[in-house]
Amino acid sequence: MSVRIGMRLMLLTSVLAAACIWIGRAQADSVPFAAFPGQSSLDLSASAPQERASFGIQLDNDLFVGSDCNYTNGIRFAYLSESTPVTGSSFWDWQAFGMDRTPALRNQWALTLTQLMFTPENKSNMPLYGEHPYAGYLGLGFGNLVKNEDRANSLEFQIGVTGKCSLADDAQYTVHHFWEMDQWPGWQYQIPSEVVFEMYFKRFYRISGLEYKHPSGFATDGYGYWNVDAGTVYVRAGGGAAYRFGYNLPNDSPTEYSLNGANFQTSPFVRNERSISDWSVYGTAALGVQGVAYNAFLDGPVFHNFPKYVTKYPVVGNASLGVGMRYKSFEGFFGYQWVTKEYSTQKGIHCIGTIELRYLF
Repeated sequence: MSVRIGMRLMLLTSVLAAACIWIGRAQADSVPFAAFPGQSSLDLSASAPQERASFGIQLDNDLFVGSDCNYTNGIRFAYLSESTPVTGSSFWDWQAFGMDRTPALRNQWALTLTQLMFTPENKSNMPLYGEHPYAGYLGLGFGNLVKNEDRANSLEFQIGVTGKCSLADDAQYTVHHFWEMDQWPGWQYQIPSEVVFEMYFKRFYRISGLEYKHPSGFATDGYGYWNVDAGTVYVRAGGGAAYRFGYNLPNDSPTEYSLNGANFQTSPFVRNERSISDWSVYGTAALGVQGVAYNAFLDGPVFHNFPKYVTKYPVVGNASLGVGMRYKSFEGFFGYQWVTKEYSTQKGIHCIGTIELRYLF
C-alpha cells in the first residue's frame, strides 16, 4: 500500500512540478510581471521594499508524530542578511544568470549551522541490517540568494563532519536523558567520522497564475523549482512546487520549510507589498521529487569502508503542510513533512514534524 501511495505521489509531483515550471517560465518570458492586477511592473521594479535581515531556528523531529527512527531529528540556526541591490561589481553577479537585470534585482547572503540525525527503526546494541544505519551530520554553510520579481537562484556551500565528530549521538543522549526517554544503544555502529562538503543549487520560478488578492487581506501565491545537489553527502536532482495562502501575506515569509540546503526561510522573490498589517496567518503546501544517485547516510561515506545496510531507492517523493503566524518582527511555524520510502526494507512513508521561530531585524 505504501509503495503504491509513494509512486502516485512521485508521479503527481513530477507532473505538477514540470507544469508549474513551464507555466512560470512562459509567463516570465511573455509578459511584464505585475504583483497583482492593476499594479505596474515599473512600480514593482523601482520601488520594491528592501527585505530585512533575520535569524531563525528550525527543529525537525519525528516525535511530533509518535515515531523515533530514520531521519529522526534535525536542527538549523540560520542568519540571513538584508537584501542589497546587485550592482554589477559583486562576486555573486554570476549567480544572476537567466534573470533580467531590473532595478529590483537583489542579493541576500546566509550563514547556517545544521545538525542531522538518523537511527534504525528498532533499538538494538547490534548492527541491524535492512534498517537505516546510525548516522549524524554537523555542517557550517554559506549561502547566497539572488532574486528579482519572478525568478531566483539560491546557492549554498556546506562543509561538515559525519560520525562521532557530528555530536549527534551526544545530542540524542542528552535530550533523551532530560526527557527520561529510552536511549538508542547502537551508536557505536554509526557511519565513520569524515570531513564532507556539499553544494546545493535551487532555481525558482514565480507563478503569477496562482496569485490572488482580496480586499479583506486574503491572498495566495506559489512557485515551481528545480534543484541540483552535488558533493560527498548527496548527489541528486529534482523539482517541485509550493503554494501559500492566508491573510496579510508578508514580503519575506517562506513557502517551504526544509533543512535541505539552499532554503533560507525567506521569500525567493522581490515583492512590492507596502501596506502589510502587523499580523499575518497563513498555510503552506508543497510537493517535491528527487532522483538520488548517492546518499552518504544510506550508502556510507566516500573515503571509508562501511557495511551496506540497505538498498536505496533511486527516486524519493515528499510532501508538506503547515501553518505560520507573524506578529510584527516575530514569526512562528508548525508543519508536517512526508517522505516516501528511501530504501527497500523501510516499513513505510516517513513523517516528521517541523517547528520554526524567526526574528526579523
